[in-house]
Amino acid sequence: MLRGPQGTLYGKNAIGGAINVVSKKTGNTMESKASIQAGSNETYGVKGFINGPLIKDELFFGLSANYNESRGFMKNEAPGQDYFDAKENKNAKARLRWLPTDQFEVNFHAGIDQLRNGSDTSIAPGPLRYHEKRNPHSVPGKQRAIKMDGGTLLFL
Repeated sequence: MLRGPQGTLYGKNAIGGAINVVSKKTGNTMESKASIQAGSNETYGVKGFINGPLIKDELFFGLSANYNESRGFMKNEAPGQDYFDAKENKNAKARLRWLPTDQFEVNFHAGIDQLRNGSDTSIAPGPLRYHEKRNPHSVPGKQRAIKMDGGTLLFL
C-alpha cells in the first residue's frame, strides 16, 4: 500500500495512493495445488496452479486456471429464461521467467478472463421477455458484452 501522490510511478489516477500486488516469482521448486468447491444454489468451482523449472536456474514456468459457476437464486419467471443472477467465471494465466544472466531477467505473462454475471439486485438486468417482438426496449440478437485487451511492459 502506497500513500500519497504516486502519479509518477502509477499514472495520473493514483493521486490518493496505489495498491501494488506483486505475485510470487517462479523458481527451481516444482509446486502445484488444486481445489474443488461446492455450495448451495448449484454453486461450484475448480481451481489450480503448477509452477516449476523448465531449465534449472534459467527458465521457469507457471500455469493457473479457475472456474466458478452459480445457478443463482432469483428465478426469472419469463418463459424460456433462467435465473437473473446466474454467474459463470473462467480464467487462465501463463507465465515464463527467463534468467539469461545474473543481472538480466525477462518475464512474460499472458491471461484470459471470461465473466458472465447476472444481476445482484432484485431488478432484472434487462427487459422481461414475455412478448419480445412487442417490447420496445428489447433488441433481438443483441447482447451486452465488454471486450478488453491490455498489457504491461516493465523495465527495471
